[in-house]
Amino acid sequence: MVIRARTALVGASMFFAGLACWITLGQQAPSRVTTELREILAADQAEPPEPPGAPKDPVQRKQFYRNYWNRNFKPRYDRVIQFISQGLLSSGEDYFIAGTIVNHSPDPNDNLIAHALFTAAAFRKYPQARWASAAALDGYLESMGKPQLFGTVYGGINGLQKDRSEVLGPPMTDALRREFCVPSLAKQTELLQLLRDGYRARFSREKVQCE
Repeated sequence: MVIRARTALVGASMFFAGLACWITLGQQAPSRVTTELREILAADQAEPPEPPGAPKDPVQRKQFYRNYWNRNFKPRYDRVIQFISQGLLSSGEDYFIAGTIVNHSPDPNDNLIAHALFTAAAFRKYPQARWASAAALDGYLESMGKPQLFGTVYGGINGLQKDRSEVLGPPMTDALRREFCVPSLAKQTELLQLLRDGYRARFSREKVQCE
């Protein structure tokens, strides 16, 4: 849902960091598709992380967020799907932004599509795409009631998870997590405590650890 996706995925700061890299490297001007995708992402990031009026009842809350997504997010989602279907994505930035928008869908299958989009962005060396790829896959697993593979999802529509026991252990290793810029399980426990204590800024700085 909206809250889980926005918690799991990178925010506008990472996008603008990538934009700064583009300016620094002096690459060619962005395409029409890239320009529109940037506008779509800016509108997406302007949405409140916690919409007002959300009910506390889990069933009502789930329906509330689905209705909110249909009203506020779906038009942008449909436009991005149009770009994907027409084969108009080309740069790492295109794939990364498309993945971000698609990953905000309440449909778990869209988490898998976002995982593929982020992976394509990672192949193109786009900043933070490896972590986002892991987060999209974890989002899918969490939605299906299965243990996470990496441990990037710290909360859902019903609040923070109690611990990291729902994250797979061996043969999944911390070394493999590092390949996707994901902290170790021990570090994840620390990060969860930061969220509980209200240190969201520090959490955001430390949840992605790329070499």
